[in-house]
Amino acid sequence: KALPPKRALVWAHHQLFRRDEVIRLGAEVLQRDPDDITLALTVAASLTIRGMETEAGDLLEKLLQAEKVQETLSLKIDVLGELANLRRDTRQWKASENALTEVIAMLDRPELTVLGWSPDRLKKWKAEALERVGRLRVEQNNLEGALESYRQARAVDQVESARLGLLLGNVLARQGRQKEALEKLAEYLTTKPSGLDGYELWITLRRQQGQDKRLLDELTAFAAADPVNANLGILLARQRAQYGNWTGAEAACLQAFRTIPSPESARVLIDLWWNQPDKGPASFIAFLDSCVTEPENTQLSGIPAFPGQAAGNQATDKSQARQLSLALQEDPVRLRELLTFATRALSPAGEGASPKPGAVEMNQSPWKPMTLQLLGRWALELRSFSEAVVLHRALLSLRGADRDVRFAGRISFAEVLVQDHRYDEASRVVREALAESKPGQERVQTRLWLAGILSQMKENERALEQVDLAEAEAPEHLLHRTQISRARVVAEAGRPEESLAILAKLREKLLGLEDRRNAALTSFYILDKLKRLAEADKELEALLQIDPNDAQVCNALSYSWSERNMRLDEAERLIRRCLKNEEEEQRQGKRDTGDRTGWSPHPSASYVDTLGWVFYRQGKLDQALRELDRALALPGGDDPEIWEHRGDILNALNRRVEAISSWRRALVQLETIPHHSKASRRNILVEKLRPGEATPAPPKR
Repeated sequence: KALPPKRALVWAHHQLFRRDEVIRLGAEVLQRDPDDITLALTVAASLTIRGMETEAGDLLEKLLQAEKVQETLSLKIDVLGELANLRRDTRQWKASENALTEVIAMLDRPELTVLGWSPDRLKKWKAEALERVGRLRVEQNNLEGALESYRQARAVDQVESARLGLLLGNVLARQGRQKEALEKLAEYLTTKPSGLDGYELWITLRRQQGQDKRLLDELTAFAAADPVNANLGILLARQRAQYGNWTGAEAACLQAFRTIPSPESARVLIDLWWNQPDKGPASFIAFLDSCVTEPENTQLSGIPAFPGQAAGNQATDKSQARQLSLALQEDPVRLRELLTFATRALSPAGEGASPKPGAVEMNQSPWKPMTLQLLGRWALELRSFSEAVVLHRALLSLRGADRDVRFAGRISFAEVLVQDHRYDEASRVVREALAESKPGQERVQTRLWLAGILSQMKENERALEQVDLAEAEAPEHLLHRTQISRARVVAEAGRPEESLAILAKLREKLLGLEDRRNAALTSFYILDKLKRLAEADKELEALLQIDPNDAQVCNALSYSWSERNMRLDEAERLIRRCLKNEEEEQRQGKRDTGDRTGWSPHPSASYVDTLGWVFYRQGKLDQALRELDRALALPGGDDPEIWEHRGDILNALNRRVEAISSWRRALVQLETIPHHSKASRRNILVEKLRPGEATPAPPKR
């Protein structure tokens, strides 16, 4: 019942961010001790955080009546300032203005200087308060009052008053006083503001006057006076483009882009190139090639996501090449046009042909090797395998390229062939890369990748030979990775229990996060094939405890649950989280190199397919079909498993003819692609296609 314990509890809850307890106990204390100013301010802050601004304002109104607040000038100013903010936030414009008006009157009191407040500080505060009053009067449509308040602010603080020109200009423009508005704006724009509000208002006013040509000349002068303002350069480029001055627009945007390579300037630059005849792809590649810097050391995982960028810096690198790349990848149509242009410009002997005997010298190549690598990567991401092959063959045909470029080119080329299920060719290319690999990590990882490809081709003995060689050559920190690869090859050879034993022994050691993840994923896929599903789930659930946003794990667990028709709500949440995280990583330019052994490729189409399959199991057939059609349209979507799923959904919708067409598409892919990773589905598809056979509709929950 005593106040001190309750007051102490309020502070304890405040330190623990327990806002509701602060509000409840604070109200009890303030009811008995309304003059506890510090506590009242704390409770008001908690009410504001909880979105209860009106209640917080009412509390401060009561606090203003406290004797101590009335007697302490500085305290009263603080409370009135907070009250003005709260009334503004609840759109009580007049109440907020009244509070600020009281503050302005008190800032002229001479005793404040005696308390140690400097005259300069008081002057700035008064000017800011008058400016805020002007804004509040604009909200109340009291334009004359707003003008008066802004003029008073300028009179109080001439040094900081230039920015008030924008506010005055806005008010005058709303009153139709264009000439006066332009005069005030001109004063403001001489300060070279970083924001565009003033420039955009200038454009509006000049157009209202019908002075479009003068407008462009003035914007050009503004941009010349402030060359580091990239946003102003983009604005100038857009205005020039509106009037058909494409050359001038491109020049302005290029300057802005070189000043600060931003996503916005990259998008505008690409739009300008594509809107000019015979410029789009040619200008893009020429500019991209000009800002490519060749890396000193190429990473084994393939080419960097962006030219000249070291691994691990994707999220922070602001290079021109990176921003251009990200902007173009947002537009798959233009990206395909670019790849078509590039492959035609190279004029290769043909997609399936060997490099021409008279290969061009490197200095005769139209673009730098890193540019070719980047184009090849984009072709791979779009699953445009024919273009990817042409681009990689052109890269490997260059004479004079150093070893790192050749090696990275072969690794990237092999990745193209693996994803196109051309394992024989991929194994040959990896062997060529192996022959020129450096001893140590580079050679070990190349051998392990070759082992994964051979295992996919069912050449398990040869795969194990490569694992043995890799283990013999591996530095100590890579020995765990060789054991994981051994477990995978042994499992593919039909010895899953032996594989699990290898992994169990390995996991007795202290593993890094990446090795722990790879071991757990390998165990999951083996246990899943053995139908030891509860154990398989535990592997993935343990990984989600470490990283709840691991997209591959979210997808695998969601699909596993949907296949068993269990925990479907959780499965939907997981796969939606997976897609959201992937979208964010795509936006940030991060790139997942994936697992080259073929155990877990999971491109975007697979994630969308999983969402559709979850809907199918939930009985939401129309939604499921929409997601499957979306998956098929994505890069990597032309996949037998996705076609089979689409057939199952159509069959459940009693659209048997369309279902048969989808199942046949899946079966043809499995029969025409040797060593397909999903070849085990062949017999199931044959059964579905038998006359009279039908897949039952999914069970309703």
